[in-house]
Amino acid sequence: MTLAARLKPWHRHNARLLLIFLAAHLLSHLAAIFGPDSQAAVMNAARAVYRTPVIEIPLIGLFIAQVGLGLIMVWPRIRQSQKPLWSWIQIVSGIYLAVFILNHIFLGILRGRTFDGVETGFHFVAATLVTAPIKYGFIPYYFLAIVALFAHLAAALHWSGRSTRITRGLIILGVTIASLVTASYAGLFYPIELPDAYNAYLDKAF
Repeated sequence: MTLAARLKPWHRHNARLLLIFLAAHLLSHLAAIFGPDSQAAVMNAARAVYRTPVIEIPLIGLFIAQVGLGLIMVWPRIRQSQKPLWSWIQIVSGIYLAVFILNHIFLGILRGRTFDGVETGFHFVAATLVTAPIKYGFIPYYFLAIVALFAHLAAALHWSGRSTRITRGLIILGVTIASLVTASYAGLFYPIELPDAYNAYLDKAF
């Protein structure tokens, strides 16, 4: 049995645990459709659980482990001379998610919250999606992260024997959610005024 085959069950079990957090996380971002207060209400309810040290520290560890397992497993796939479309979807979405997760943890959580002392809630995300010129990079950055998550799940379901209708539907759902979330934080549904602390953070960070 290859190393990738031995690691696959661990990668799958990790994913199931992380999906619980990701579902709550995406729900809080979708609540931004109705405004910053709605987003904060849902996010704070979830944070009351996952921001306790006994959960948050292992959660970060699970994400880092998932990235490491995924990168080890993807190498044999990359080396294959002929790859079907679903292999490419799984490879590209997995690599994008690995980069996004590490960046989100170390630049979002550790830098923003710990070192720069800004609240990483609604305005932390909105600041990068309403401020030119960085918004032209961050809008596709966040959009593609959500699409990549659903595409990666769809690829996993495909290899598990699920129907094309389910896997394609999952990707369409991902594109829909990504569009709604990025539109909310980009100010397409209502005007967004950034507190001074976030303008100062942007000046310092970029």
